[in-house]
Amino acid sequence: MVSPLKVLVTGVTGFIGRRLRKYLEDKGVAVYGISRSKAEGLENCYQISVVEREKLVDFVKAEGFDAVIHLAALTKRRYGNIPKEEYFKVNVEGTKNVLEAAEQVGARVVFASTSGVYTSAKHPYFESKRAAEKLCEEHGATIARIFNVYGEGKGKDVLEIFILKALSNEPLTVNANQVRDFIYVDDVCQALWLLAEKGEAGAYDVGTGIGTPIEELAKLIIKLTGSSSSIAVNPSPPTVSVADVSKLKELGFEVTVPLEEGVRRVVEYYKEKLSK
Repeated sequence: MVSPLKVLVTGVTGFIGRRLRKYLEDKGVAVYGISRSKAEGLENCYQISVVEREKLVDFVKAEGFDAVIHLAALTKRRYGNIPKEEYFKVNVEGTKNVLEAAEQVGARVVFASTSGVYTSAKHPYFESKRAAEKLCEEHGATIARIFNVYGEGKGKDVLEIFILKALSNEPLTVNANQVRDFIYVDDVCQALWLLAEKGEAGAYDVGTGIGTPIEELAKLIIKLTGSSSSIAVNPSPPTVSVADVSKLKELGFEVTVPLEEGVRRVVEYYKEKLSK
């Protein structure tokens, strides 16, 4: 059955945005996208930045969306130590613009946040996400606190760094006592769609609910790549970051891609890429 919802995805050209657009289209959803970079070749996708308030509001009012999944952001992984003001302009002011534009047409907003808000990290990326969450709470939006998302083509996070090193038989260096919740990008898409359809105001953890020690991840990658890499373990304080997915499961969420299968897909992606 074709969904009656008309959905806007901000940050549609990003890692999650590209996968979410395809995921929703496969479900028959009417998907529109905006990005500050050109979305060449993508139907119903436009070059609009979330900081362009008037342009954004006019676009949303003209189209009349039922839901907005707000992914657009400056991330720590990609932008690093740029000035705090730049993070806040896009991640906070941009979110305010999205919320106010959505209110013009009565659209539900799902805001993509990060599990990093649970930490005491002072990096401006995390500070900006905390500030944006407060705005979302004031506007009755749904917050998706995404844990360690991974998948083909994300970029150099810990999982992909390990894979590239393993494929070159280089040593893998891990920090002891670190446990993380790794969730495949398509399951993040599933969660965001459920939140757009059924989510209530407030925050939801988006993960698998399964913690994986980083050393175990390294061993899995060595196995799947057939690598001769060794593992060097650095001592470090225990840090555990695992999602509580009980609220998400109430909406019907189920993990569809277990870690081993997801890692295998990323390994094959890089094997093919490196062979060209």
